[in-house]
Amino acid sequence: MSQKFGWALGAFVALTLMSQVGFEPNQAQTGDSLHGLILLFSFIPAGFGVLAMIIAFFYPLNDKRVEQIGAELAARRAAETA
Repeated sequence: MSQKFGWALGAFVALTLMSQVGFEPNQAQTGDSLHGLILLFSFIPAGFGVLAMIIAFFYPLNDKRVEQIGAELAARRAAETA
């Protein structure tokens, strides 16, 4: 069910944004609407992708940190059962 809601919400957002840039179905598009469509479906998502990569690069969780957290949790569990 959540997948269907996601598809519906995604289509709503995409179509709303397309109408905001002047998209008219079954007609020749103006230069402004073509420019808006190019931005909506290439450059803006690419910008979000680059932003996500930057955030992931600086995210402080790595294999060493995961092992440290696991050891701390194991020590806490052992202290609680003792």
